[in-house]
Amino acid sequence: MKKSILVVYNPQKKDVDKILKLLKKKLSKYNLKFCSSLKITKEICRGDLLITVGGDGTLLKVGHYATENSVPVLGINLGRLGYLAEFKINEVFSVIDKFFSSEITPQKRNVLKIEFKNKFYYAINDCVIKTLSAKVCNIELVIDDKKIVEIIGDGIIV
Repeated sequence: MKKSILVVYNPQKKDVDKILKLLKKKLSKYNLKFCSSLKITKEICRGDLLITVGGDGTLLKVGHYATENSVPVLGINLGRLGYLAEFKINEVFSVIDKFFSSEITPQKRNVLKIEFKNKFYYAINDCVIKTLSAKVCNIELVIDDKKIVEIIGDGIIV
């Protein structure tokens, strides 16, 4: 059975169309699907591998869906920083082949799992929780079932 790859791209990045054509040509042995980062949902974010084409922002946008669905992510950097989306287009093809032949394994990243009003959310860098207005609320920070702090304020950054 063909391995499936979802390519999520930032349509606002320069040269993205050229990169998508190259991916389509070079990765034809895989079952490829493409989705704009503007239209990504948890339901779409499935497969054996997720490739982001953009920058760290594109990867962060889909990271929580990938985490929830246990899909490994490979980021192609067209942005400035490239801390999370660390690969250049010319490096990607050998990395993908090595990944599917089990020569390399995905690097695990720490993520934040946030529970808010009985719903769970995931964050890669940080999480900002704040009130919609400047009203005060009670916030309890719990890490690994241990209460760290309880504050009264209009928000918290973790």
